[in-house]
Amino acid sequence: MSEKKHSVLIDEKSVSITLFVPLCPKAVETKRKNPVIVDQKAVEILENIDFDTKPYLQKRSYHAAITRTWILDSEVRQFIEQNPNCKIINLGCGLDTRICRVDNKLLKWFDIDFPDVIELRRKFFDETDRIKFISKSITDFSWIDDVDVKTNEKVLIIAEGLLGYFEESDIKEIFDQLVERIPQGEILFTVLHKFLVGKEITKGTKFRWGLENAEDILKIDDRMKIIKVWRISDYFKNRQTFLMRVLSLLTSTVKDLNRILHLKLNNSV
Repeated sequence: MSEKKHSVLIDEKSVSITLFVPLCPKAVETKRKNPVIVDQKAVEILENIDFDTKPYLQKRSYHAAITRTWILDSEVRQFIEQNPNCKIINLGCGLDTRICRVDNKLLKWFDIDFPDVIELRRKFFDETDRIKFISKSITDFSWIDDVDVKTNEKVLIIAEGLLGYFEESDIKEIFDQLVERIPQGEILFTVLHKFLVGKEITKGTKFRWGLENAEDILKIDDRMKIIKVWRISDYFKNRQTFLMRVLSLLTSTVKDLNRILHLKLNNSV
């Protein structure tokens, strides 16, 4: 008799349900010939979950999900190699599987998300003395106390597929708290073009924030410094649709629809 699959007790109209948007492409990609990424944990999760994930395998987001995973994995590994005893803070973790691919057995990792998401996460991931789960909204800034960042401690924050669901006022508060309370930290996050604000990603969930130019992030908080910017459209062009390749050549808006930014949180420290 096969083992009973895990149920998903998350409102399908809530922003939390978008955790399937990056998870499904990674599982599908893993089974392709010559995959860009291999994510056996994502395959395992989808094989053991009682939920119809087909609506979340969207062609329009497949390339972005796979490419940003590839870029972020590389950058996180590099940070860990340079700072083996670092702390990694994974904001809005969902069912993210990155820890399975980058763990060096020395770092401390903090997965932060709403209680219903962390409850689901516990069905597939174990908490340890180094890997901790925090059941809180990222705008409940008491999570910063829970992480307990020490002076001069190397910290990397990851916000993948997260910030676009917040209003700009929330974004300003989030970055203000990070700059003030984790001043020596760095952050890697995905950002959409402003063109996508108001567009629906799943039923009832729309994008609320984006940037026209990457440099506009400094208007949110000018204490930060941009370390690097990646455009998703610049990678794996042979895997993009013909229409996307053509539109990327014709307009900078399409070229900049999905980007990744790496920032130093406080350039004065």
